[in-house]
Amino acid sequence: VFVLFNWNGNSWFRIQNIFNTTIIKKIEDIDQMYSQILGREISLKTVDNLLKGGFEVQRLIQIYNFAIHICLKLPELIPSGKIVRLDRTNRIVVFTRLQCLTILEHMFPRTLRLSLIHI
Repeated sequence: VFVLFNWNGNSWFRIQNIFNTTIIKKIEDIDQMYSQILGREISLKTVDNLLKGGFEVQRLIQIYNFAIHICLKLPELIPSGKIVRLDRTNRIVVFTRLQCLTILEHMFPRTLRLSLIHI
C-alpha cells in the first residue's frame, strides 16, 4: 500500500491551508506558493520556460488555480489516503478519472510524498 497522506497529520493541514489561501493572480504568486510548500525561497525556471515558449500568462494562471482546486479534493476522493500497490496479488487497481486527475494535479506543486507500507 502506498500512503498518499495521513489526513490526521500536520502536513496535510499545512498544505490544505496554503491551497485554501492561495489565489494566483500573477506569476510571482506561483513562486510564492511553491516557496510556502517547500519551506524555502525558490525561483521557478519551469514557469519562465513556459512563458518563453509562448504560453500565455493568463492561461498559465488559470491552469494553476484549477490545479489547486482539484488538489483540495484529494481527501474526498481518496478518503483512506492510501492506494494499493500493484503486485502479484493485486494485478488491477481501479481509479475514477477524477481520482487520477487529483493525484496527477498534486505533481504541479509537488505535494504528495508517497511512502510504501507493508500490510
